[in-house]
Amino acid sequence: MTMSQNFVYEKDFHCASKTVVDVNNMKLAEAYGVFAWMNTGHGNWYFRSNCLNKMVGLGCNYSINDKMHHATELQYDFNKKTTGIYGQPLFWRWGANYHLSNNMKLSMNFNMGQNCMWTNKVEVPLNKTTKITLSDRSDVMAMLKGDLKNAGYTWGLAMEMKM
Repeated sequence: MTMSQNFVYEKDFHCASKTVVDVNNMKLAEAYGVFAWMNTGHGNWYFRSNCLNKMVGLGCNYSINDKMHHATELQYDFNKKTTGIYGQPLFWRWGANYHLSNNMKLSMNFNMGQNCMWTNKVEVPLNKTTKITLSDRSDVMAMLKGDLKNAGYTWGLAMEMKM
């Protein structure tokens, strides 16, 4: 059984929750909460929580213009079952999407926890039905230290053709 609610106050403030009960076991299976403050002029801010595993996130998404979009989030694990920044249960994520000329798209992600992983992805359309995607990923801190062996650098190339 699922119950979801979303309260909106003056279009800018949202408070939402979702709970799922496994009726066979009469046990709470999922519990989530979100509070969001939209249209601040400095991005859309939110606080979210996965109540069962006690993981919370505070984040913001914002657009520089209609072709440049960013998002960032700090996460904390109150169960302390995970290890992140400086051995604490703290994590930071950042991402960006850019719409470039000729319908190309660039996506970048940075995830900081035990490692500092940087990921890039470029989509290059060749025509209406074919595109090439280039991607790479590495541990930024290992690269800066010159430890290329442990930088985990990977790259990939894909071609997509729609029929």
